[in-house]
Amino acid sequence: MDVFGGSPSSQLNKTITDMKEKFAEQLDSHVNLIGINYSKIAKLDEKFTNELGLHTNLITANDEKISSFNDRVLANEMQIIRLGTIGSVQANDKYFLENNNKIESCIESIEDVNKYIKDLKVSLAHAYARIIILEDRFAENWKQSDP
Repeated sequence: MDVFGGSPSSQLNKTITDMKEKFAEQLDSHVNLIGINYSKIAKLDEKFTNELGLHTNLITANDEKISSFNDRVLANEMQIIRLGTIGSVQANDKYFLENNNKIESCIESIEDVNKYIKDLKVSLAHAYARIIILEDRFAENWKQSDP
């Protein structure tokens, strides 16, 4: 018996029991953290997939605009040829002004696509950084829970 009235083996058993309970609590906590991390990763993956879909749609729409623009340029070139044979300087000036406006509009659309692509790259970099942080935390928590 020790000074507190308990036997050393019962104190050892209590210490072992306390350690088992603490380990079980930490294990539950880590399992919960792992579940939360997987949930966050799944949400980030879903967000990335959605953003990628949006950007893909924008790129497709801009490709269609560029194709349409090329068709209009060809039609305008044909019109220039016709106007050139007529010799109407005013019509040519109007055509060039309209064509320049269309070109500026297409350039703005392309700039918007480039901005969306840049934003997507930034979002991807942030998502990747978050995944790395989560993996590091998971590894750190795993090491701490290892007896």
